[in-house]
Amino acid sequence: MFELAYGEIISGASRVIYGTAILFLLLFGVLIGIQITGISQQNFLVANQLNALGWWAPYLGVFIFAMGMYFFMSIKNKDIPWVILILYIAFFSQQAGNHFVGGVFGAFLGSLLMTISGKIIEKLDHKTPSIVSIMPAFWILVPGALGVMSLATLVSQNYLTALTEGITVFMTIVAISLGLLIGAVITEPLKG
Repeated sequence: MFELAYGEIISGASRVIYGTAILFLLLFGVLIGIQITGISQQNFLVANQLNALGWWAPYLGVFIFAMGMYFFMSIKNKDIPWVILILYIAFFSQQAGNHFVGGVFGAFLGSLLMTISGKIIEKLDHKTPSIVSIMPAFWILVPGALGVMSLATLVSQNYLTALTEGITVFMTIVAISLGLLIGAVITEPLKG
C-alpha cells in the first residue's frame, strides 16, 4: 500500500498480491498445526487482551522492534535515532487515535503523522531518507495478526466473526493508505 500511495502501481500491486499470498500461507500453516496437534476448533483461538508484563511492555516492545529492524534492514547508525523517533510517533499517534476515536482512525492518524515526520526528517541535515524511517513504522501499523485471525475464524466456520474481522482489516488498510496519501500531499512542497 505504501508504494501504491506514492504512485508505484506495478511494484505496489505486486507487493499487495505477495502479502495476500503470505497471509494465506500463514493460514495454511495454522491449519496444518491445528490438525497435527489435534486441538479442537473451538479452542485454538484465544483472544486475550490482557498485558501480562505490565503497562510499560508495549513501549519497550517498540524499541526492541526498532533494534530488530536495525539488524534486519541494515539501517545505518546515523539513521537509527530517526527510525526510533518515527516508530514512536506512529505508535503514540495510533494509540491516541484508538483512544479518542477508534482503531481505524488510529491507523489513519499513525500513518499520516509518520509520513509527515519522515518527510520532515528527510529534509534535515541528517538526510535520512523517508523510506528508511517510514518503512519500519509502517510495519507497526499493518494489521497482519488481525488478518490471520479473521482467516482462522473463517476456517473454524465462525462466519460472522470472520466477516467482521475481515472488514476491520480491510478498513484499517484503507485508513493506512489514506494517511500515506494525505501525508504525501501535505509534504509535496518539501520535495523541492
